[in-house]
Amino acid sequence: MNSTLQSAPILLKSALIFCLIFALAACTDSKYTAPVDDPVVVIVQPPEAPEALSIVVSGVVLESGATNIIADASLSFFESGQAASNIIDISSGESIATVVAEDGTFQVAAENIDEFTVKVSAEGYFDKLVNISIADNAQIVQVVVELLSNQIDAVGSGSVERQITGSIVDTDISLSSDDESAVDDTTEGKGEVVIPAGIQFVDEQNNPIDVSSVKLEVTYMESQEAETAEEESVSIAELIPEGLNSDSSVDEVLVPIGLTEVKLTDETGSPIKNFSGDITVTIFLPDTTIDPSTGIAITQSSNLRVRTFDTETLTWTTEPESAVTIRPKDSDNLFPVDITVNHLTIFALTAEVSACTNDVTFDLTGDAVPQSGLDLVIETGDLKKTFSIPSAATELKILANDVKAAGIMQDVDS
Repeated sequence: MNSTLQSAPILLKSALIFCLIFALAACTDSKYTAPVDDPVVVIVQPPEAPEALSIVVSGVVLESGATNIIADASLSFFESGQAASNIIDISSGESIATVVAEDGTFQVAAENIDEFTVKVSAEGYFDKLVNISIADNAQIVQVVVELLSNQIDAVGSGSVERQITGSIVDTDISLSSDDESAVDDTTEGKGEVVIPAGIQFVDEQNNPIDVSSVKLEVTYMESQEAETAEEESVSIAELIPEGLNSDSSVDEVLVPIGLTEVKLTDETGSPIKNFSGDITVTIFLPDTTIDPSTGIAITQSSNLRVRTFDTETLTWTTEPESAVTIRPKDSDNLFPVDITVNHLTIFALTAEVSACTNDVTFDLTGDAVPQSGLDLVIETGDLKKTFSIPSAATELKILANDVKAAGIMQDVDS
C-alpha cells in the first residue's frame, strides 16, 4: 500500500505528561522530531514516589479542549471489568479501588498488572473511561484524562419517571432526548426508547425485578463542526469508551456516526439493564449525515452496525446485523434507525470501513523520550486512541491487529 501519514501540530505538556497529537491521513510510518524551541507547559510536579514502588501512575484531570484542571474528580479502578485489587495507595500502601483527585491530580501505584481501566467522574461533566497500558520496564506512567462538559452543544437529554407496581410494564414507556424534559437541546438528530407494555424487568439471571417506580433517561450526542472562531468542534469520540473496534471477528473498522445512552433505574437508584423481551432504541440521524463507507450522505439502504457498551462490566458487544433497521426519512429530514435489543446500555451506531492492515511504526528522533514517557494520541475521524511510549524508546511500533483495534482506516484522510 502506498500511502502517507501527515502529522498535525504537536502539543507537549511536561512534568506531568508529554502528549503528541497526530491527525492520521493513512496507514504508514511517520516520524516525530523534538522541537528546537522549548514550548514547555508545567501542569503539575508529582511528588517523588517511594523506591519500593516499581510502577507509579500519575495523572491529571482536565476539561476537554481547555487547560482547566477539574477538582474533586472521582476515579474508580477496574481490572477485567471487576474492581481493581492491584492499585495501591502510595501513602498507606493499601490496595484501593477508588480515589478522589481533590486538586485535580492523582498518583497511585500499580502492582502485578500490565493494564487496567479508570472510570473518571466529576460534577458537570460526562463520565470518561480510560484504558491504561503499562509498557515493559516502565517505572512511571503519566496520564491525562479530559472530561467533556455536559453543558456543551450537540448533546440532548430527557428523563421521565413512572409509577409501576411489580416487575411488569403495564403501559408503554417511551422517551425522546428532545421531549419536553430536555433542556436547551441543540442537536439536529435525537435518541428515543420505547419499552412496550408486557415487558418484564429482569436481572442477568432472568429473575424478575420488582419495583414501585422507575426513572428512564435518554442522552443523545452527535458530532458538530464549529461555526465560528469562538466555538469548538464536538466529536462523539469524546464520549465513546475505548474498545469500539476491539471485536476481532469484524474485519472492518467501525466508524461511529450516532451515539445514545439509555439508563433505567428503580426507586432506590439501582440500575435495571435487562428485559424479558425486545425493546426498541431509535437513533434519528439527520439526512446530511455522511456515511463513511461511501463518502456521501446516508440513505435507507446504508449498511449500519451497532456496538453496545455495558457500563457495569465495561465490555463491548457487537449486536447482530438484523438488530438494525433503517426506516424511510421522516418529515423532519431524519432517518429513524431502529435498534432491537433486550438490554440498556450505550449504543454506538457505526458504518463499516476498510481497516489498515499494515503495522505502523513511528520513529522518534531528536531528544530522548523523557523518563516520564510520551503519550501518542491518534485521532482519525470520530475515533481517538492513545498509545504510551516508554522512556528512552527510539520507536513505537503498532502491530496490524492493534492498528485495526485503534480504528485506523485504510487510505482515509482525517
